[in-house]
Amino acid sequence: MKRSGRELAKADLFASLKTMLPQARLCSEYGMTELMSQCYAEFDLRFMVPDTVKLKFNPIDDPLGRVAHRRIGQINILDLANLYSCPFIQTEDLGIMLEDGSFTLEGRIQDAEIRGCHQLFDE
Repeated sequence: MKRSGRELAKADLFASLKTMLPQARLCSEYGMTELMSQCYAEFDLRFMVPDTVKLKFNPIDDPLGRVAHRRIGQINILDLANLYSCPFIQTEDLGIMLEDGSFTLEGRIQDAEIRGCHQLFDE
């Protein structure tokens, strides 16, 4: 997350909010305007994937390759809920797929365009 031109890790933000609001139930959403489905995470920031979504992770330099569990890769999303539109999106987001099907976000590909909620608050 960016604020005032400097990086603020989501884990640090969640830790600060949890300290200030100890009774709060904090959640994070991962989704895009182009997709019908979203993934949600609670304090551990492990995003749970709905049944309508299939994720694939590839090496940054190999769009046809696959990344093993617990290795960082570029996130590709197949959203079966996108019935009458394009169901596949190759993001510029990086993540790690976990054995239980959940994933963590690890940032964006270097020099990727800043988009959506990742834009600077100051803009």
